Amino acid sequence: MLLAAGLAGAAGPSLNELREVLLKHLEGVNPEMLDEAAVDGILRRFSNQVMLVTNAAPRAPRSATADTNAPAVAQHRIFDDQYGYLRLTRLESETVDEITRALSELTSSNQLKGLVLDLRFAAGRDLAAAGRLAQWFVGRNRLLMEWKGQKITAPPEPAGNPGPLVVLINGQTKGAPEVLAAILREQITAVLIGSPTSGDTAEYREVTLANGQLLRLAVAAVTLGDGQPLKPGGVRPDILAAVSEREERAYLDNPFRLGEGGGDPASRPRLTEADLVRMKRESSEGESPARPRPSTRPDPAAQLVRDPALARGLDLLKGLNLLKMGRGS
Repeated sequence: MLLAAGLAGAAGPSLNELREVLLKHLEGVNPEMLDEAAVDGILRRFSNQVMLVTNAAPRAPRSATADTNAPAVAQHRIFDDQYGYLRLTRLESETVDEITRALSELTSSNQLKGLVLDLRFAAGRDLAAAGRLAQWFVGRNRLLMEWKGQKITAPPEPAGNPGPLVVLINGQTKGAPEVLAAILREQITAVLIGSPTSGDTAEYREVTLANGQLLRLAVAAVTLGDGQPLKPGGVRPDILAAVSEREERAYLDNPFRLGEGGGDPASRPRLTEADLVRMKRESSEGESPARPRPSTRPDPAAQLVRDPALARGLDLLKGLNLLKMGRGS
């Protein structure tokens, strides 16, 4: 208590002085224990810029890579006639215009009630491209990011307004797409669904320590609009939807396919927005909505999205739209 009070009221002592005092006066304390405590404190203090990589841990890639011959927009479509979907493969400065054209085409030609932006398996080395693409979504002159001394600010008005936004991410989301996901969550409350990203959101330098471990230093980290740098450990989703990489790649080609084993939760018939509206109406009229009647549509199997992350995203957008309708009624 006395030591803590003294530290709170004045500049802290030097590390060497504190070490000597503790070794002299605290019973059972040895130099190895103090070294371990000091290392732990340093790593926690600089957790936004430094990561200790154990011998068994996989090394994060030094830079994000993507097929430069592939189109930046791999797919865009409409689900349930109301919800847009756009999947990116690479985000670089030279692909921002291509992506914004696809976004504008998707939103201007359809009356969307929400958008799913799929960044799974997307990559990009130019981290500043994330801020440039975020300008399409964000307005009000907000600071979006800073990287290598360059600040990127949103325009007075965003270029597009697709409604509520869901962003899909996974462990192969690398570089600029990771930064984009973090910006959209911070600035417009986009909901991130999937699994943690790769953590390739800075320029890193790795130093091999005497015990064989690697110390990864973020020598050029991205700082978001709130002034906080992105941590080396990657961007974590708001809603976890863990799927094996092999199965997730298969879902990209066909989101309606049955998963491995055919029994994943997303393969069960899901409620449509019409079902949700009907349940809300029946509840207000005194009928029990506990056993909803499934919607009868031609070829219902074609309507069942079984990709777990995408299914959760679409369901979330439907729920948000239902809440909006309730507030307006």
